[in-house]
Amino acid sequence: MQHSTYIKCNIRKELWENGGWMRIQREHSLFLASWEIDSKNLGRVLEKARDLRDIMNVRPGDFPRSVCGPYSLKGEGKGFQIFEANYVMLDNLMNFWFPEIALTFKPITETRLWEMNASHSKTEKGIQNNQVIPVR
Repeated sequence: MQHSTYIKCNIRKELWENGGWMRIQREHSLFLASWEIDSKNLGRVLEKARDLRDIMNVRPGDFPRSVCGPYSLKGEGKGFQIFEANYVMLDNLMNFWFPEIALTFKPITETRLWEMNASHSKTEKGIQNNQVIPVR
């Protein structure tokens, strides 16, 4: 958990120094959230989940919106979920669940990789001017 806090603080510091903090508060992106729950904390996690639902009904703009999931890995206390959020919302969610759930967030984007030519030998129909060209 210390690693996540360190990354979060560095992101915040960089945004303040570059004057982008207000801009990043408004922009929403997709994030893949990976989480891990210790089975000893399961009772507390269920309590906090009920509390979070109540809080989100009152203040929906303070926390991320779930786009997909949550999904768990069978037999493990791990899982993932996709959120639409900004960094402030992720910060709120991470602080809410600490220390019961260890969360990590990775920004994700839509990709058209499957449209690219799988064979590198046909480069004339591959990527031109940074655009993906479907290969037929």
